[in-house]
Amino acid sequence: MSRIGALWLASSKYLVSFYFNHLARHRKMGLNVFIPSVTTASLATASLICFTNRNSIWRLGAVPLVALMAYYAWEALDFFDNNQLFNPMQAGFMMAFAIYYVVLLTIVRLDDKDIRREIAQHTKQTESDISWRQRFSWTLYVLTSLRAVDTSYEIKRLDRPKGPASQSRVRFLAENLMIVIGQYLVLDFFTSNPTPEDVKERLFAPGREYLIFRPKHLPPPTSEEVVVHLMIALLCWGPMGRWFIDVQYRTAAILSVGLGISRPDQWPPMFGSIFETYTLRRFWGRSWQQLFRLSFQSIGDFLCKGVLRLPPRSMVARYLSTVAIFAISAFLHAAMDAKSGIGLDKTGTVRCFMLQPVGIVMEDAALAVYRRVSGKAQEPRTWHRLVGYVWVWTFLALVAPLYNMPLFWYQDASKARVPFPVVGRLLQFLSASRG
Repeated sequence: MSRIGALWLASSKYLVSFYFNHLARHRKMGLNVFIPSVTTASLATASLICFTNRNSIWRLGAVPLVALMAYYAWEALDFFDNNQLFNPMQAGFMMAFAIYYVVLLTIVRLDDKDIRREIAQHTKQTESDISWRQRFSWTLYVLTSLRAVDTSYEIKRLDRPKGPASQSRVRFLAENLMIVIGQYLVLDFFTSNPTPEDVKERLFAPGREYLIFRPKHLPPPTSEEVVVHLMIALLCWGPMGRWFIDVQYRTAAILSVGLGISRPDQWPPMFGSIFETYTLRRFWGRSWQQLFRLSFQSIGDFLCKGVLRLPPRSMVARYLSTVAIFAISAFLHAAMDAKSGIGLDKTGTVRCFMLQPVGIVMEDAALAVYRRVSGKAQEPRTWHRLVGYVWVWTFLALVAPLYNMPLFWYQDASKARVPFPVVGRLLQFLSASRG
């Protein structure tokens, strides 16, 4: 056995012993468990990528370890008095990084040869001159970038930062800090006043998430409910939903660039343009965040090509891959809901996300018929896009509440706020001063 293999074996034995003898007894001690769990998963994955062959059995053996560490980290998330906005989102990130690590180890199978090639492309060094420290450092960077930014594995159609902020560190920090403050205050404002119980009962009670196929014991939806469904789609899957994710991304960017760990150009925008949402495919593929694209697409492709041996560009392969991607997304969002105390019997994540492929199939069929009737495919005209916007947001108004309304109903409203309320306290102060 090589020296590195022996070191890895000894380290593995120590880590397993450490977790089962100590952390397993204290899994809800917050940072005392969260940090060691994340660190162990990251260092173990980086070590295997750097120092083992792409076909090594050690990689498969590490999958349970990564899963266990992700579970411990998920369970340890109990910050800010069990905040039900912050902790579930971090739980989703924990699951996403665990899936990403497993994908890099077992599907992409990144190894020493790939790492040397990547570094050589950026530094102009010869591959043989690249030290193990450089390789390990590059690997740790890749493990922190779910979109593999600035590498050959970077996801497609990733918009690079433009303008002076992409070059100037100070300007990047200043611009992002201002955006973070603005987004945070808006989110604080909208979450500072919980929905009254009578309104929750009237609008968000179980069954009211359906506009069609509604339970028989409920009356037909009112015009008020239709408007609420549309507003949930437009806000939760529009600006509010975007900002809630984006504020955390930009905060991480500020810390990373501010500490000199990364460069401004390594932090592309999280979301694409809202004007791309005239088809469901564009909504999910260009407008919405693409953090999970590399991992989920890799799994979908592996299922279709590696397991089922389907022709790469066949219709069955494309749609089966799409179904697999949304199924994984449903699992990830279910893990987030579980952190809020919303179990599988209450969450609407499976219904919401597994209806997305249905909408995409309907959309593809309609577009295929239109192209056959109208002739050659061409750049969408203005009216085409307007029809597309109506279609996308109508569809989302039907399915988005399947996910969001159970959150509104079951979450503890007093904990579903930003971690450090500012607006609410300011309003209380102003009200008291007037009194």
